Amino acid sequence: MLITFDRATYALRWAREVTAADIEAAGRHSSHVNGHRIAITAGARLGVDVTSRFRAAMSNLSGQHG
Repeated sequence: MLITFDRATYALRWAREVTAADIEAAGRHSSHVNGHRIAITAGARLGVDVTSRFRAAMSNLSGQHG
C-alpha cells in the first residue's frame, strides 16, 4: 500500500495497492532502509487506485469517534 498525504493539511492525496514485485521493479534497493525505495511519482502510477475506498474507510473511522 502506498499512501500520500498533503503536507500542509494532511488530507489524503491518493492511495494505491501495489504488489511487492511492482515496488522491486520500479525502485532500487537501499541498505539504509533494508528494502526498496521508489520515487513518489513512480508510485503514483503503480498498482490499483484505492483512494476512494481508503477515504470511505477513514470517514467511517472518524464517524465512530463523534
